[in-house]
Amino acid sequence: MYSKDMKTLLVNETFIVDHDSHNEWLEWFKTRYIAAIKDSRHTKDLVLSKIQDDNPDGKTYALQFKINSIHFDTFQKEDNLINLRTQLNKNFNNKFASFVTVLEIVED
Repeated sequence: MYSKDMKTLLVNETFIVDHDSHNEWLEWFKTRYIAAIKDSRHTKDLVLSKIQDDNPDGKTYALQFKINSIHFDTFQKEDNLINLRTQLNKNFNNKFASFVTVLEIVED
């Protein structure tokens, strides 16, 4: 799946989740969203981390995984992930904020 001739990307998705919805969001996120990313044949080395600062807006999580650059566009367009992102937004509308950072791994 990975070749030294191809770039490997580190995808970081950061989420700030409302304190009141945190437990429900985390359970849904682990069982549905993370499970779907793990099931993707394009990703590896998935890690979910909780950021250790005291944010008054909510609890902050970072989801990180590696993906080969040639598979990134295909991964982004996978139907089950698009559907899950839509469902995440619908289920937790205005209960979280998120952003994605895509980094090229220079040395691993």
